[in-house]
Amino acid sequence: MVISNRKAIIHSEAQFFLSPDHPLQRQYEALRAYFVEGLPSREAAQRFSYSPGAFRVLCHTFRHDPDRREFFRALHHGPQNAPARDRVRELVVAMRKRNLSVYDIQRELSEADHSISINALSVLLPTTRTWSPPVFSTSTRACLGSITSSC
Repeated sequence: MVISNRKAIIHSEAQFFLSPDHPLQRQYEALRAYFVEGLPSREAAQRFSYSPGAFRVLCHTFRHDPDRREFFRALHHGPQNAPARDRVRELVVAMRKRNLSVYDIQRELSEADHSISINALSVLLPTTRTWSPPVFSTSTRACLGSITSSC
């Protein structure tokens, strides 16, 4: 019983490739069956609902017009910069050096007509590392570690 369920799942998933809904996917699968799998032209045309003549034209176009081979869309990425944060980056660094909190920074920026959210400041601050822990010499560390001794 499990085997028959597995075959049904595989069969339904295979239908995505065997009977594509999108025209470009249909062209791709038909051309792939012909050029890669070696399916005869007439069978590839029939399997993907092309007339034999239309499939020959599709193959001709594929061979002779490389610009028409775009079956897959290029992904478009979102903006690579954040204009609101970029405008205030230097101001935020200077305010952070004055040990202002995120809320104080937001208030001062809004008074200077720069509207920026707390979330945007929270994203901006870790990238503008302005404070690093102090480095003490060995004798100073020993002195700081001992409360009762005088240095």
